[in-house]
Parts: sequence; C-alpha cells; structure tokens
Amino acid sequence: MAKIQTSVTVPVSSHAEAKERLKSQLGNMNAKLDKESSEEILLKRGSQAKMRMLGGAFIKEADLPVLASVVFDATKPQEVAITVSEHVVVGTTLGMQDKYQRACTEFAQLLANAVR
Repeated sequence: MAKIQTSVTVPVSSHAEAKERLKSQLGNMNAKLDKESSEEILLKRGSQAKMRMLGGAFIKEADLPVLASVVFDATKPQEVAITVSEHVVVGTTLGMQDKYQRACTEFAQLLANAVR
C-alpha cells in the first residue's frame, strides 16, 4: 500500500525568511521540530499513543501522526517544497485513508501559509 501524502510547492521571497516564519509558527500548528539542516526541515505532528488509545474512528485529524518535509533547494531559491505523509510506525491506515489524507492536506496547507 502506498504512503498517504500531500505535496505542494510554495513560492517564497527567500529561503531565510521562509525558515524564520515557519519556525515562529510551529507552536501554533502543534508541530515539533524533528531534524533541521540547511536544505531541509523535518517536522512531526500528532501522537502515535493517542491514535492507538482512541482508535482511528475517534481521533481528531490534527492528532493523527504525520511527518512533514520542508525542502529548501539552493537551485530554486524562490520556492519551497513541502511533503506531508502519514507516519504510522506500527499498524495500518486501513479504514482511515480519507481521514489521513485530510490530515496530510490540512498540515501541508498550514505549512504553506507559514512559509509564504
């Protein structure tokens, strides 16, 4: 089964400004910085434990565990590439594909708005 994900390319004025705006908005998005380099920022959102305790039918979309990659390609200084994908470590997304797709899309939209 293919990973559930949403990808978007966002025009920006500069990578440095986009990074600063993104970092300042992390708390408002309930996102946590996982890794950071000059070319990429990895973010996590949601909770593996909450998903297991509540189950897919009862968990809010914003609490589903997702992983976001925000890429700052030096060859494309006027754009940022964002990919948000489901991040189920153990288990399956069976029966939750639509809910997971909405969670990925919503988080991608929040990230796109933050870097603009």
